[in-house]
Amino acid sequence: MNKAKIKVCILGASGFVGRALVERLIDRDDIDIRAVIRSPGNAWSILRFGLDLVQADVLNIESLRKAIKGCTHVVNLSLGAFNELPTGITNIIKVCNECGVNRLIHLSSITVYGDSPSKESEFETGPVLAKKGTYGWFKAQQDLIVEEANNKGLSSVVLCPPHITGAYGRIFHQVLDSITEGTFALIEDGHYPCNLVDINNLCNAIELSLFISETDGKRIFITNGDEYTWKDFALQVAEMAGIDPLTIPSIPANKCVKITAKKISLPQYIKWVLQSSNTKEYIKGTFIGRNKTIKGAIKKLVKIGGISTSPNSSQSEISFKNPLPINYNLCHQQLRGVRHKITRAEKVLVYYPKINSAQSFKTFEKYYQTLFDYNSEYWDLIKK
Repeated sequence: MNKAKIKVCILGASGFVGRALVERLIDRDDIDIRAVIRSPGNAWSILRFGLDLVQADVLNIESLRKAIKGCTHVVNLSLGAFNELPTGITNIIKVCNECGVNRLIHLSSITVYGDSPSKESEFETGPVLAKKGTYGWFKAQQDLIVEEANNKGLSSVVLCPPHITGAYGRIFHQVLDSITEGTFALIEDGHYPCNLVDINNLCNAIELSLFISETDGKRIFITNGDEYTWKDFALQVAEMAGIDPLTIPSIPANKCVKITAKKISLPQYIKWVLQSSNTKEYIKGTFIGRNKTIKGAIKKLVKIGGISTSPNSSQSEISFKNPLPINYNLCHQQLRGVRHKITRAEKVLVYYPKINSAQSFKTFEKYYQTLFDYNSEYWDLIKK
């Protein structure tokens, strides 16, 4: 006897996770997909599947009704302004209840545990330490709303991923750029855990969540489930970039804490942008590096520190000091220092990741080399 088909509404279908989920579910005979997008910007990536796209905004109840009506399951991958997240999920739940939806699957984030999570947050029951007003704090508010909805009868699953990786993984791009620019440093020689989840593992967890029999609406960690460290990460990136890993500095945690505790001012931000290798290359090749007015403005920034004009350079040249020898954000992420365990995912979802973090990076490396002709004989010309 054939299983009855379920109809899955994917909110945010044109995003990174949404596109991968559509591609994963499209060939299943027991699932119909309704792809919902907020704007048509990235919609081309899923139009190839022949789906009818529905445009809706989670802040607009009427558009949500049209998007969700007739669906048995809803997967919430929607994004938005931080302070609008609680309103968005409240609207989604309201419409799910009105339309008789059987299950809601919602994506949370490990940021709910704060920038410096406690040791207890290796499990989902650890304390929520995100500061009020941050992305993590608003995601935590969403999670509470979903859990309450589950308790009131709307079967709900809350999946809690770390950095999502794969071919388009943003964190891979960030570390590659930082290492090639010489602004990356390992904290305590990189022994801290690096929590990642490959996009395919995450989509597998979402797929499993569609069919489990019971839910409690509480967070479930979804990671690659391995022992990957920041040193492992840096070594893979260095090998890809052709950089001697011994040139990557290591700094003690207490030094990094002092740096990351400082607030970022607008002048600091400007300095960091100007010291980027990409920015410097661009300036050299345009009128900016030759314009006296702009050069004068840059000279005034010397008083702030971090940028200088070379006394030995020609009038058309500008030299830069590095105002911050390490990347603030990537150092801070290493200091999280907790490995989130997938024990609950194994029990509740029967989730066992098929792709580890090293394999996920290899997927990114292949994509990057193909897209940019990276490290080919023409690479020196392309990167300029």
